Amino acid sequence: MKKMIPGMIVLGAACFAVAAAEVDLTLPENWTLANVAKDCKAEFVKNKDDSLTLNTNSPVCYLTRNLNFEKGKSFRIEGRIEANGLYYIKLYFLNDKGKLINQEDFRLVPGSATELVAATDGGETVIKVKDASQWQNGNSISVETGTPPAPSVYSARKGIKEIRKKDGTWEIELKKPFGIKAAQGAKIVQTFCSDGKILTNQYRLPVKPVELSFTLHADHSNTAEANKWWPDAKSASLQVILHGDAAEKSIRLSRLKISEINTDW
Repeated sequence: MKKMIPGMIVLGAACFAVAAAEVDLTLPENWTLANVAKDCKAEFVKNKDDSLTLNTNSPVCYLTRNLNFEKGKSFRIEGRIEANGLYYIKLYFLNDKGKLINQEDFRLVPGSATELVAATDGGETVIKVKDASQWQNGNSISVETGTPPAPSVYSARKGIKEIRKKDGTWEIELKKPFGIKAAQGAKIVQTFCSDGKILTNQYRLPVKPVELSFTLHADHSNTAEANKWWPDAKSASLQVILHGDAAEKSIRLSRLKISEINTDW
């Protein structure tokens, strides 16, 4: 178990630079553990299958890993995450002085962006999009509702019940009414969350296991484009936040790693 200062909260404070081609995030030493409440405990357990489990009775618990920006270097973050309660995954962008300048949610599914074929008034349970070939039942959808660099560019909607190709377009049947007015041609993307829950600048993942697959592009972006370093960011802080009312909480990380890649996608 890592020794912690009770009540300590770390925001982008992990001081590990990713020097190797790959960082194994199933090793306790590759994380900074923080925000363990006074008189609470947090213990790492290395499992026989090489996965890593964090057990805690703290109301909130943070795992943090730092990435340093280098032009021409991209990072691939992938692996399996499962927990017995709700949790968040966030990516904080910091300037050269370590000050927070923006944050990104792990909610966008790469390659799933498309457009609405017809405008919506919010009451629809079926919407039409140009291309849903990369979409999956059970995921959710988000519509672009802000202008970069607004804190929250996308607004999450309801979960996907069924996907159908019809008359040259794609129909997306939702579990509940769409709930938002959007113009024809509005950008729409798929999200990882299955129940549509999203908080401002935070992404709360469901209890079910999640296969995380995320690429952080090599170069800075001129806008709040997903999957790119924020302008002027010199480092980024990956955080997994375990949160909930349960007295005993645990999160299990399997095959979770950060790899350096030299190609864009």
